[in-house]
Amino acid sequence: MFHKPKGLPPASTAQPSKPSILVRPFKSAGDVQPYFSDGFTEDVVTELTRFTQLTVASHYTSTRLKDVELALVADNGVDFVIEGGIRRMGRRMRISCELVDATSGECLWAEHYDGDEQDVFEVQDELIGKIVGTVIGRLTAAGAEKARRKPPANLAAYECVLRGNALPLGDIAAETEARQWYERAIELDPSYGRAYAKLAHYKQLEWFRDMGPSDAVLAEAYDIAKKAVALSPNDPVCLNILGWVLLHRRDFEVASQLYTRALDLNPHDPEQVSYQGTYQTFAGEPQSALGWFERARVLDPLYEPSWYWPFRGLAHFIAHRPDQALVDLGRSSTMPTWVTVYLAASNALLGRSAEAETYASLVMRGAPEFSALRFATKEPYKLDGDRNTLLNGMRGAGLPE
Repeated sequence: MFHKPKGLPPASTAQPSKPSILVRPFKSAGDVQPYFSDGFTEDVVTELTRFTQLTVASHYTSTRLKDVELALVADNGVDFVIEGGIRRMGRRMRISCELVDATSGECLWAEHYDGDEQDVFEVQDELIGKIVGTVIGRLTAAGAEKARRKPPANLAAYECVLRGNALPLGDIAAETEARQWYERAIELDPSYGRAYAKLAHYKQLEWFRDMGPSDAVLAEAYDIAKKAVALSPNDPVCLNILGWVLLHRRDFEVASQLYTRALDLNPHDPEQVSYQGTYQTFAGEPQSALGWFERARVLDPLYEPSWYWPFRGLAHFIAHRPDQALVDLGRSSTMPTWVTVYLAASNALLGRSAEAETYASLVMRGAPEFSALRFATKEPYKLDGDRNTLLNGMRGAGLPE
């Protein structure tokens, strides 16, 4: 099923190499009881273990290495360290946190959170979610950068997936390269579920772009996504991508179950939270969707993968706010055909015929075989009214049936 990626060296015997992270016990200061800091540290460790792409040191190991020099921590196989402190200042409390590269000693991220003592106790879970969500974003970026600097022949399967993930959706050349990285990961480790899941997603994209009537490629994406979940049944990414494929097969009930299961497994992952927003958009609940998209940015204020803003724009579009849809769609870091379609439709619904025609021309230049009816049929809207809103916008922009 899978071909050797063009331009990449032969697969070696490299095995998946998940980044390892150690959470040092948060230090107490200003009459903060040690039990609170210890409990806070344990909760951060627990939440990080939900991320299957990480190896998280146990709380026992964290305690054993709490006063060890960073270089010796790295010698123990740790890639990254989280450390911080909790200080009471009168009735105020400050929780500080930083993420450090154990090898280089570079601080990759630092932040502090202030609040009244009672507020901190009440929002402890939310605060831990923010710390964990933000740390994961910085870890992913740091891991991708390390993988980018490595010679391709030395990359493990996990690092190949990182290389693929770092490439933007919506750019055909970048997507082609990303698929090659996922296929390479499968060569290196045929049991790596997430690599299959990512490949299934790109198969679904291939089907979506084709204006022909065949669903054979979507069926292939479904088979690959099912294999991903069979290999990694507790990986939220695998569950969400199978749900995404099922949405396009109009199996809303099972898709909803998969999205919910993924979120239950890792409620502090901005990616899983955003996926829930995407599902709610197509299920006809755009207001709920916007709440989920906002939640993702609360967890990690820097979270904005290439698909985040345009999918948030879709939620506004379905909520009959084409003006706001234009704002978010315009923030897309890439401009695939489907984004251009919604830009054309939004302008048409606002009565901006000149702008709508300009975007419609861009659609036809990038996809000469484009069909408004076929596109609307492929979009996995549960409600006919939402699909008709899209059709009316496309017709108003002059896109061919």
